[in-house]
Amino acid sequence: MKIINKCSIFLGLLLCLCLCLCSCGNKDTGVADKLTSLLKDPTTKTQSESKGGPATPEKKTASSADDKTPTMENAKGIEWPDDALCAAAFLGYGEDILSLAAEHENARNIMLDHYIYSEGNEVYLIVPRHPDSTVTVQAISIDWDDNYKEIIGDTLYKSGGEPFVLRCNLGDEPSTMITIKHKRQEVIFYPFIDMMGGGVMLPGIGGVIDISIREDNGMFSEWSGWSAIIKGKDSQSVELRLEFFPGGQVSYAWTRGDGDSFESLIMWGKHTFKDGELELNMTNFETDESFYAVYNIEDMADGGIMLSHMEGDSLYNGYEDAIIFNRNTD
Repeated sequence: MKIINKCSIFLGLLLCLCLCLCSCGNKDTGVADKLTSLLKDPTTKTQSESKGGPATPEKKTASSADDKTPTMENAKGIEWPDDALCAAAFLGYGEDILSLAAEHENARNIMLDHYIYSEGNEVYLIVPRHPDSTVTVQAISIDWDDNYKEIIGDTLYKSGGEPFVLRCNLGDEPSTMITIKHKRQEVIFYPFIDMMGGGVMLPGIGGVIDISIREDNGMFSEWSGWSAIIKGKDSQSVELRLEFFPGGQVSYAWTRGDGDSFESLIMWGKHTFKDGELELNMTNFETDESFYAVYNIEDMADGGIMLSHMEGDSLYNGYEDAIIFNRNTD
């Protein structure tokens, strides 16, 4: 009888303690639940008690619904290959990268909180796949005298996986290096134009996809090179060269010279061709000055094209006469 009374008293005190904990503003319902469970089955033990250590939350596997790595896939409508860590798009040329981003279909759908201005006039949109990535942008240069050695300069940007816009590349070589890390994966690439493909030059090992928008520019949608010879005001011959690339890129140069002097000009930019009119938006490499012109194009019987100036700048120092360009064979 004494043993039964002691057990009854102990169970009664335990029940009172449980009820008190439940009534104290529900501040520790976990303890109360455990005590109630013990009263129902005195042999039940908690996870920590069964292992003799502190309680630890149950770990979820990678296949668990709430443990999936967040990605941009659904939010941004980009189709990601399995090995891709990043998407990139060439937006165009110029200093006003905000306007270039606003005009681009892929950029309009992404909150662009980061804009990186470095020396150059090529503008790129960079979209890391995973928001929890680590992204680093560094300036680079090439030492041509030391076996093309790559020299890494200042860190221009370091952040998580937010999309950003980058202006870079003043010349014919990459000026920045982008490193993207996610868990055990890493990809390094150098934003640069794929002149023959019309988008971003991708690393050969994968990891980056090109989401550049390629415009249909009719006869100039594929690569083509054209040249013309005109006479300047001093009757000296001037050679003009136009190259059109997929995706709307264009390069233009003129050269003139004799035995005593030589002059040249080089520009890069974008072109559009619609209803027989060619619009050129370019930038002078040396002076960084903008160039805008509209020319009417007429096909010639011999396969050449005749450009007649309509508005804006002229291709050579105020030259307003029609210019006949012939297609280059090399």
